[in-house]
Amino acid sequence: MDWILLWSLNAKVFHPDYLVYSQQNISVGHVYRSELADVGLDVVAARFGMTLSQVVEMNFNLAGAAFLPKGQRMCVVPNSCKGMKQTIYS
Repeated sequence: MDWILLWSLNAKVFHPDYLVYSQQNISVGHVYRSELADVGLDVVAARFGMTLSQVVEMNFNLAGAAFLPKGQRMCVVPNSCKGMKQTIYS
């Protein structure tokens, strides 16, 4: 992740030079809730243009999950250049 992406994920930070200070919470991704069609982490990874290992790194509690229940919260960092143009929802 580069500084521009990190800055864009944190709208309350008005200038990138003041990105991190003591006791500050910053976002490193977006919270996504799984849908019925998200049968596995690989499907979610493909949708958002991430690798499976990136999804697992961001969501260590889901590593090895064979099934994602609807509404499962997970952290994703979409890559608009590699993500899916169309999904079953479009």
